[in-house]
Amino acid sequence: MTATQKAALSLLISVFLFAGFTVLAFSGLFDLVETRFYNPSIIRSLTNEVEKDAKTADSFFGSLTERFAATLSEPAVQRSFLPNQSGQDILERSRVYGVLMEELGGLQSVRFVDSGGIRIHFSTSQRDIFNQDGLSIAYRNYDDDPDSLPYTTVAVPALGENRIILDEV
Repeated sequence: MTATQKAALSLLISVFLFAGFTVLAFSGLFDLVETRFYNPSIIRSLTNEVEKDAKTADSFFGSLTERFAATLSEPAVQRSFLPNQSGQDILERSRVYGVLMEELGGLQSVRFVDSGGIRIHFSTSQRDIFNQDGLSIAYRNYDDDPDSLPYTTVAVPALGENRIILDEV
């Protein structure tokens, strides 16, 4: 068989294959294969990925809740609502929550607000600080910042169930 005959035979086979695939495409066979095999496979894959992501998020929020609850037993944190704060307590609270925010990526700030929703007693956010010197920190009122979520949205009663609230600010 010569080179010309080989090329002609290859061209003829290619034309028949092309014609066969064209007929199959217009007959709806590819749509059938896609709906029966490909789409369910993709849906299973996406469902598995979403379930893994949900487990990861639940694990993260559970760890965040446990770690935050542990900080509440710190003496310096428990004294954060007292009218006179010691410089040592202020530094210790900053250290405790600084470590927590470093270890748990995604946690950006912690605020303690009085039960009336007005006065901030402690915050790790710089925008909450009104005045600061070596021994004390004065915080602005919670409702002074128009970007803050409404207090009724973020409030948790003294012995209430903990909540994690995602804030875009």
